[in-house]
Amino acid sequence: MPKATSTALGLTQPGRLADGTQRAPSRRGFRDRLAGLSRKYWLLVAALARWEIVAKLKLIDEAFVPSFFQTLPVTRELWERAFLFTHVMVSLSRVLIALLLALVLAVPLGYVFGRLLPKLAKTLEPLLRVFGLINPYCLFPLFVVFFGAGETPKIAVLLGFPSGRYFFRPWPGSKTSIRSS
Repeated sequence: MPKATSTALGLTQPGRLADGTQRAPSRRGFRDRLAGLSRKYWLLVAALARWEIVAKLKLIDEAFVPSFFQTLPVTRELWERAFLFTHVMVSLSRVLIALLLALVLAVPLGYVFGRLLPKLAKTLEPLLRVFGLINPYCLFPLFVVFFGAGETPKIAVLLGFPSGRYFFRPWPGSKTSIRSS
């Protein structure tokens, strides 16, 4: 009985044809490359085209939605002056602070509720589940009233997203985990 080889089975090595010869390098033309890019980035192109059409037809005032091509020089200027970089870094720092606060506060609190205070957790669970469904951005005006304008309400709003997830994840796990000792 003949031994089955990879070429007999139709399996080939990358870059080789079934008979073992080297495959010719691909010579895709400009059209093929453009078609590949358009398939890959069609959603981005569609969003930019929609933005430009809305601006050109003046469906929304130019003060609110300028043309995409009008924003490019301004964006470049802001980047060169480091204004854009500074604002991006400030926003990232807010997000990181909120994420760290959520981890530090919500995970231990979820564990305490699930493990040490099960009766209180069972009583408050329906209320906390309802509050967990509220989008923190909807509460932003209330945060501004209670915390004032500045960094604190922004971080409080950002804290709302991960803290719900980090609070409710350890809760059931701590109820079902096996106690050691």
